[in-house]
Amino acid sequence: MKTLPQRVSLVAQTVSILRDAIAEGQWPRWLPGELELCRRLTVSRVTLRHALAELEREKIISSGQGRRREVLVTKKPARRTANKSVVLLSPTPLHRLPSSTVFWMDELREHLDHAGRPLLFHERPTAFRARPVHALEELAARLDPSGWVLYRSTPEMQRWFSERSLPAVITGSRHEGVQLSSVDIDHAAACRHAAGRFSGAGRSRVAIIRPSSTLAGDLGSVAAFREKLADTTDATHDGTIRGITTVLARLFSRPERPDALFVFHSDHLLTVLGWLNQSGIQVPRDVSLICRDHEPFLESVLPNPARYTVNATAFARKISRLVLTMLDAPSTRPSQQWMMPSFIRGETVQRNQ
Repeated sequence: MKTLPQRVSLVAQTVSILRDAIAEGQWPRWLPGELELCRRLTVSRVTLRHALAELEREKIISSGQGRRREVLVTKKPARRTANKSVVLLSPTPLHRLPSSTVFWMDELREHLDHAGRPLLFHERPTAFRARPVHALEELAARLDPSGWVLYRSTPEMQRWFSERSLPAVITGSRHEGVQLSSVDIDHAAACRHAAGRFSGAGRSRVAIIRPSSTLAGDLGSVAAFREKLADTTDATHDGTIRGITTVLARLFSRPERPDALFVFHSDHLLTVLGWLNQSGIQVPRDVSLICRDHEPFLESVLPNPARYTVNATAFARKISRLVLTMLDAPSTRPSQQWMMPSFIRGETVQRNQ
């Protein structure tokens, strides 16, 4: 939306701006709510409703009681077909991503480039907030790619793409009710296996060490782990060293302190190992430890941690196939695919003495 309406012929000006924005594809399927449109256009609700009524008469939009106004016209197809790029949307800049993530992204870029679908990395933290609608609408209108790849996507983001039927693939788990294809590591299987390893080693006071998160894969990981060990403590932190060590200090000040830790992220594992060492707590004698994720640097850590790893090349190939299927055969039903991780035994799980 490039302009704001002038005060002369305000309804007509509003109709014109809305009509142009719809023609440009700013709202592919649904208009924002009335309050949001009033705020953007700086017009009253009465003026807006007159303008919307005119668009309904022109059969550009439709409305019904209890639901949002639907866009009936589609943007000109020439613009969509002219842009063959795929945007990978991330909340984090490329240089701050884990090396294993950068690797599969690079592999995905090669696959899509070979198919004539260049992959563009785009960092936009505001699109990952609790209310991402404005940021996502602006991105969709400005970038106008042929498709999207959503990395670490929130429930709100997934629903936004799903409700507008925009071509998008989730790298991760999708939330309930979302109609988008997804590829994720089968963290649930890894978590059930880890719980079994702890149980087999006689470890019963287990704590999960993970960042606070609404990611479907993280929530599913906790639920799957508790299927095997129901009394597991779910200890969340803010991702900082201070946050992790505060959680650990609280856990190990209890009369019955943990005898096993299941750490989600590889970089947080280093903080956990350092704190345990400073506190005189030996791994694996006093505390057994398993990490859900893997990064190459863990190969140089002592004691070598038990962990789960996934073939990044195969992961990228699965994403690429879903993206190309979505773009070449848009009528194909969304699918949810999984990658089974492999367990690296390591040296951090020992039978309780």
